[in-house]
This record gives sequence, C-alpha cells and structure tokens, in this order.
Amino acid sequence: MDTLTDNHTPQHGDHAKRPPQPERAYVAAARRCAAAEYCCSDWRTRFSRQGFDATQIETMVARLVSEGYINEERYARAFVHDKAAYNGWTARKISIALARKGISTHLIQAAIDEGIDNQQQMALLHTCLRRALSKGRADEDPRKTTARAIRAAAAKGFAPADIYRMLRTMTAETPDDD
Repeated sequence: MDTLTDNHTPQHGDHAKRPPQPERAYVAAARRCAAAEYCCSDWRTRFSRQGFDATQIETMVARLVSEGYINEERYARAFVHDKAAYNGWTARKISIALARKGISTHLIQAAIDEGIDNQQQMALLHTCLRRALSKGRADEDPRKTTARAIRAAAAKGFAPADIYRMLRTMTAETPDDD
C-alpha cells in the first residue's frame, strides 16, 4: 500500500514541510498585538523561528508598525510599568532588558522617567534588604547574612552604591542589642 497518495491527510509533523505563509502569520501577529504589547524584536524572533526570510520578516514587522499594532514607545511604557509594579525591577534592570530588545535609549529613558519614582525604588530596596536580612539565622555570621542581602538587591538591579547607602541607613536606624 502506498502511504503517500494525493488524498494524504497531514500528520502531526507535516506542517513543518510547508513553506511559511506570510499573510497568515501577519494576521496571527496582528491579533496577538491587539491583545498585548510587543516590540519589533519580539516579532522578528518569532517570524524567524517560523522560517521566514529576512525580507519577509522586515515587511511584516514594518506593516505591524505602520498599522499601529506595534509601537515601541507604548511598549517601553508598558514594560516599565509592569516590571516595576509587578516584578519589583529597578530602573537599571529594566533599562538593560529593554536595550537587549533593541529599544532606543531615548525611548527607554522617557519611559523610565515617566514610570519610575525614585522614592518608590528606595522603598523597594529597603523592603528587599529587610526581607533578606530577616532570613538570617541567629547563629549565622552577620557578614554572610549581609552578603546574601546584597546579592538579593543586586539581582533586582539596584546599584551597589544605593545598596551600601541603604544598608548604612538601616544599620543606623537599628538600636544595638548590647
């Protein structure tokens, strides 16, 4: 029996053999962009993984931009808001992440200036350090606990100078147990 006939029904892996369809991919991308914010690099990566060539990718991305589905200024503002409000990221960490996505420096700075309050960032740093310091055991060397707190704050994206300044402030606020 011949398994490859004209009335062959596609099997699970067969779709990978067909060439990618730009219009179909564009419509799917537009639908997703209407529901959430994306940047150009997000779609370049997705389209590339789907097997489109560079010309097709740039055409689809340009169309998404021209039709308003992608707006990198809007994306940067949403990214800053979400990462600061829900993930506790700092301006520094957000800036690095947006730069990796190819967002321009001026858009990053404008979004950060609009969306991040320095006092909120310092309150977040205080909370981060307080939490990390409170996890230290009574019999643990205080230097180990402090080092763990510093690493936790650095992982959130706080600058070393801010971390050490806050630790000095917190130490000055804490009464001695002696």
